[in-house]
Amino acid sequence: MDALTYRGFSFAYPQGGPVLSDVDWSVPAGAFAVLVGDTGSGKTTLLRCAKPELAPTGERTGEVWLWGEPLAAGEREPRVGYVSQDADNQIVCDKVWHELAFGLENLGVAPDDMRRRVAEVAHFFGMEPWFRRSAEELSGGQKALVCLASVLVMQPSVLLLDEPTAQLDPVAQKSFLHALFRLNRELGLTVVVATHSPETMVDYATMAARVEGGRVTDVPLGEFRYGRAAGLRPATGDVWDAAVAQDTRVVGSARDTWDAAVAQAAAGREPGEPSAAAGAPAGRA
Repeated sequence: MDALTYRGFSFAYPQGGPVLSDVDWSVPAGAFAVLVGDTGSGKTTLLRCAKPELAPTGERTGEVWLWGEPLAAGEREPRVGYVSQDADNQIVCDKVWHELAFGLENLGVAPDDMRRRVAEVAHFFGMEPWFRRSAEELSGGQKALVCLASVLVMQPSVLLLDEPTAQLDPVAQKSFLHALFRLNRELGLTVVVATHSPETMVDYATMAARVEGGRVTDVPLGEFRYGRAAGLRPATGDVWDAAVAQDTRVVGSARDTWDAAVAQAAAGREPGEPSAAAGAPAGRA
């Protein structure tokens, strides 16, 4: 069964031309879909039109279906969760615990059920050490996880994310994507991610599609493996793995580690492998 389906869907903003034209595209239940396309191609519009309370104003034709039923325009749809690109704009409460509970409070969820659901989500993401901290004190990666958790606590069956890792450093991106992978594989959540960096997600995704010229077309995941099949150079995902695992003590900044891994790959060595002339890696005894 398809979780999300666009049937002959078109959309145009006021005072503008069509952004989406006669889109026919489906996301199967349990998929991890990566959505790519140039800036302004319509990726965000496509996602927001599947979340009725966030749908943009404009002229639309066709239908968007969720679990075999057409979505009603303008109505709240709790089965669809939406995570935006800017975590600072999405977080509205001062404390982490309050941000997780905020949506449930608005829905009038019973206090005992609310506490249980918040505790389960906090445990899933390992938030206990900073559960009562101010949101302003969090790192970018922690804020991104709070946004994801605050949506997950609402128990959606489809999760839409618009450039969720665009403002994160490589290590934080890797952690965030691993959390998405667990939600998809362990909980069966259908995930759709709009991104300009599909190569970082190819090892997690089950399908990919491109938004171009107002249409949505499925594309092979292999397109985003950055020359892995041709043996040109490691995929970005491989470089990430090297950046995270190269030194568990994280010598220097995450950016320095990233640059070192990329330089090694460019020199034709495996990520993390020292050059023949080098002694022990810097920072090690």
